[in-house]
Amino acid sequence: MKGVADRMPHQVRSAAPDISDITATNQINIALVVGGRWHDVDFARLELLTLLGEYNSVRCTVHADYSKIELLEDADAVIAYTCDVRPTAEQSLALARAVRGGARLLALHATNSAIDAPLASEAKIFYTPDAMPEFTALLGNRFLAHPKNLHQRALKLFNPNTHSLRECHLL
Repeated sequence: MKGVADRMPHQVRSAAPDISDITATNQINIALVVGGRWHDVDFARLELLTLLGEYNSVRCTVHADYSKIELLEDADAVIAYTCDVRPTAEQSLALARAVRGGARLLALHATNSAIDAPLASEAKIFYTPDAMPEFTALLGNRFLAHPKNLHQRALKLFNPNTHSLRECHLL
């Protein structure tokens, strides 16, 4: 049997409940993990809780990290919006077991990042070590760096309602 580090996410079989038709008799337990550095995690937490609060059947626990892994393992789904929050190997393997057992894992934005910031006396060079290999294997990716000249990028956004494209410049 392959270990979690050898699996691609599409190879993990899931028996998770279908949450597309949530009813009052069908409770969904969500563990929301929001925390970290360099991002407005308070805003993200509030927005995610507001969205989840639109569903009467959703019950949500909120966590700043993966330290209460037993609660995360018992959830139907784990939603993570973190930056430089590093689950241990044990926590990562427990999440992988939960996913294999049918739980869902939605990793948003910088959840795949481990970033070592420079000391104040050092050159302003940030490093992205492979500090959580079991977790990034579960996710199927890891953050390495932002693209050079990130703020000079233009995106083409497709509007499915009008079938139109518009260009947008990142600030």
